[in-house]
This record gives sequence, structure tokens and C-alpha cells, in this order.
Amino acid sequence: MLLLACLATGAGLLLGTVSLFRVLLAAPQVVSHAVVVLIGLCVQCVALAGFAFGLAESNDFALHFAVRASLWGGLLPVFFAVCHRMVPFFSQGAIPGYVPWRPTWVLVAVVGLAYLRLLLGTAGALAALPFVDGAAFLLTAWCALRWTSLHARGNPLLWTLYAGFAWLPIALLLQTVRDGAFALTGAWTLGRAPIHALGMGFFGGMLVAMVTRVTMGHSGRPLRMDRVTLACFVALQLGAASRVLSEIVTAPGAVRWFLLGSMALWLGAVAAWVGRVGGIYLAPRIDGKPG
Repeated sequence: MLLLACLATGAGLLLGTVSLFRVLLAAPQVVSHAVVVLIGLCVQCVALAGFAFGLAESNDFALHFAVRASLWGGLLPVFFAVCHRMVPFFSQGAIPGYVPWRPTWVLVAVVGLAYLRLLLGTAGALAALPFVDGAAFLLTAWCALRWTSLHARGNPLLWTLYAGFAWLPIALLLQTVRDGAFALTGAWTLGRAPIHALGMGFFGGMLVAMVTRVTMGHSGRPLRMDRVTLACFVALQLGAASRVLSEIVTAPGAVRWFLLGSMALWLGAVAAWVGRVGGIYLAPRIDGKPG
């Protein structure tokens, strides 16, 4: 079943990668964000192939490397590139006087640090990881501060983007503490809390926030987030926080309830959100335009 899932996922991933590559070839100019996304998708294809190989051959190294490559070399560069391009863009369109800030060097630096972390971790140079994690934390925290505007308080379609992105520096700070503790004491702390903050918090939160914003815009609907979708986003944030806490607390009873709570919140929120926006993709634009 897992191998069949890899095959189906790989087919969709490869189709999307080829489609983006064709668009880039036809583009009149090079777009740095699109190049970063294309490289990230290629890494994701390799990671998925490695995961399938690890499953077929029961190869633990291939499985672990595939997961690390997917997180740090595939998903993180893709998500950060989209945030770097779109969060200031959406803010500029919704907040009068907002000045977008998205220097190319920040994009290159954060993505470069993600790939450097992947290489160092694979090579076993664990003592260097806290410095890479710390630099990535500082850069992404700076982005969060520069991109966030308090004028978005009454616009859930916008402030959910800020809230979703805030999980990235949180995850990197937790990862810095975890890797730093290992470098100093030889013992791992915080469990898998940094990975859950990255995966459930950042990837999950930005997925719901960004896809909702894009879905409303490209379907001809008003640019607003209704209460049901907002409730799904909030529940997903609570689920991510509960999963992170389950790795930090030590009382077995608390761990159990945090785990159960995170699963219920996550599955319920995602199912309700997919049901809310899924039908939009099967219907024509409400404004009568093509699409």
C-alpha cells in the first residue's frame, strides 16, 4: 500500500514539476522564486524515490535520508519561496500604504541554509547544526516581523498568513535548542517538537491560509475568509500546538491527552476545510470568467 501511495504521489509530483519547468522555459525572464520552487520539487522527487527504495529494500538510511531531504530540501524551500513572494504581495493589496519587503538575498540565504543543514546532517557534522539553525531562525524571525502588519487585524484572510508563517521561526528556534543541547551534552531534548512545529504548524498552517486566499481570488469570489474556514485554521493551530506540547511535557497522562487532542483537531480541521473549499474546484468561476 505504501509503495502504491509513493507511485501515485510521484506521478502527481512529476507532472507538476514538468509543468512548472515548461512554464519557466517559455517565460520571458528568469523568476528567482520559480527557480527555487522548481529545484525544491526536483529534490522532492528524489526524496520520494529514495523513500520508495527504502520501503522496498527495508533500507533505514534511505528512509531517514528521504524524510530529511523532503523536509529541508523540498518542502521548506518551496514553502518559503511562496511566502517570500506572496505574503508581502497580498499585504500590499489589502493594506493601504504597506511597503513590500522581499529582498532576493533573504530568499537565497534561507534556502541556502536549509540545503546546508541537509548536507551537514547527512554528513554527520552535528556540531555545526546549531549555528545553521540559529542563522535561519534569525532570518525568518526578521521576515515575520517585517511582513506582519497590525492593520490586518480585521482581515482573517491576511492575518492567517502571518500566523501560519510565525511557526517557521518557532520551529527553527526549537531546532536550534535541540541541536545545541546535543552538541553540549550529547543528549537530545524536546523530542520531535521542532519537526511537528515545522510540519503541522508551518506547512499545515500556510497550506490552509495560502490555498484559501488563492482559491477565493482565482474563483472570482470575494476576498474574505468565512467563519467555518477560520475555525478550521484556528483548530489546526491548536492541533499543532498540542502535538508540540506532547513532545515537551513528561507526565504520561498529559502526553496521551495532548496526542489525542492533536489528532482530533488536525483531522477534523483538515476534513472540514477540504469539504469547504473542495467543491469550488469543481465549479466554474462565479464571475463568469474562464477558469
